[in-house]
Amino acid sequence: MYWVAEGLIKAQGSHEDSINEAITIVESLKDHCLLEEGAWKDIVKMHDIVHDFAIWIMSSSQNGCHSLVMAGTGLEEI
Repeated sequence: MYWVAEGLIKAQGSHEDSINEAITIVESLKDHCLLEEGAWKDIVKMHDIVHDFAIWIMSSSQNGCHSLVMAGTGLEEI
């Protein structure tokens, strides 16, 4: 799973447990209006202001971490 590979969540339990943890996080972000429902099932979108703020945080981090973000590409389970 992408989130485990990127270190966003720890690989604990089964693959299904990791998926459920990711779903819980996404639902929490939606509940706090940081993500919105997308046009299709299982799709979420981020408001432009939240997106720009997240990019600003990444670009100004003290550890020199930079990220290339491509909107609209999506993730697929393999």
